[in-house]
Amino acid sequence: MFASSSPPAADTLEISLFGTGVGEALAVHVGNGEWILVDSCRQTKASPEPFNLSYLRSLGVDPTKDVKLIVATHWHDDHVAGLSELVEQCQSASLVFSHALANDEFQCIVGLYSTHQVSFDNEKSGVREMGRSLDTLLKRKYATPASYRPPVRTQADSRIFRRDDCEVIALSPSPESIQMAMEEMASAWHALEAEARGGRGPRPARSGFPCPQRNHNAVALWVKWGERRILLGADLEEHGNRLLGWQAVLSCNQFPDGHARVFKIPHHGSPNGDYEHIWQDIVVNDDAYALLTAYNRGRTPRPSLDDIERIRQHTNEIYYTSLPRKTANRYDRTVERTIKGIVRRRRGLGPTPGHIQMRWDAVGNISVEVAGAASKI
Repeated sequence: MFASSSPPAADTLEISLFGTGVGEALAVHVGNGEWILVDSCRQTKASPEPFNLSYLRSLGVDPTKDVKLIVATHWHDDHVAGLSELVEQCQSASLVFSHALANDEFQCIVGLYSTHQVSFDNEKSGVREMGRSLDTLLKRKYATPASYRPPVRTQADSRIFRRDDCEVIALSPSPESIQMAMEEMASAWHALEAEARGGRGPRPARSGFPCPQRNHNAVALWVKWGERRILLGADLEEHGNRLLGWQAVLSCNQFPDGHARVFKIPHHGSPNGDYEHIWQDIVVNDDAYALLTAYNRGRTPRPSLDDIERIRQHTNEIYYTSLPRKTANRYDRTVERTIKGIVRRRRGLGPTPGHIQMRWDAVGNISVEVAGAASKI
């Protein structure tokens, strides 16, 4: 279920966006058969391999050699499902995540899991995947030092990849965001310690160790290759604060430089992921390609019709991986009673996953193919 089975040309910049309605992942070709994977999600329960990893295999790419970077933009469940499998399979890749996770409390938490004093299985997937990923790297460091790549902690205005004239730059998190995230992590760790005092040694709190709740710490990326520019917005939000989110991005010293022609819309098109000055200052207005994924959890599935109309004010080239779910069918009471009498458990069919494949060649031509539930709006 992929748009194409032919790999891109050596000088073609590709961004492939995958979405399932509850997950998001990307694969970015940065030249000469080398790739960067951003986040992770699984296709379906029947096909549990990470979406972007399966795509590379369909192209004949060898993940053990050709993936050079894995970026975990943030560790919410819908962006890291299968992340540890990416780290395990892509042995030549460095794992990149926010500098906020360099604090002592996070290292202590990872230490508890890696020494099996507590179980990953008790945690939400975001914590579980991050912990398992770091545990995999730690084991690789001692078992096969030649293939070990230390994790990279990044922040705003930091170059995380360079090959010839192709660069990938982290535009966030800002120093203020990092400080806030560290304080949140420290608070969670102290709560974990307090809970542990009531039992035999360290153990997770009853509700599990929480992922950071706000997206101010997400890693937005700027991809530049010659004159080509791509903005990958992750789930970075606008907070109305010049030191956080998108306002902080626009205050970076070196980047963004120029205007992006392709924009992966942040936070599934939500208003809190949008900021007018992004379009005015760093995206090619009226001529950009906007890519987005749906989010089907919560009371308001995204993108909403209002979200689409807001984005349409800036461009008509809008592509989505899948539409948000529709309201479930409602039956009259007699039919509902009959169904409940026959079926013990009922749930709607999950959304069909989608793939947007965008290729940008060296002379400036952009082509887009879609597969599955993906389409142009």
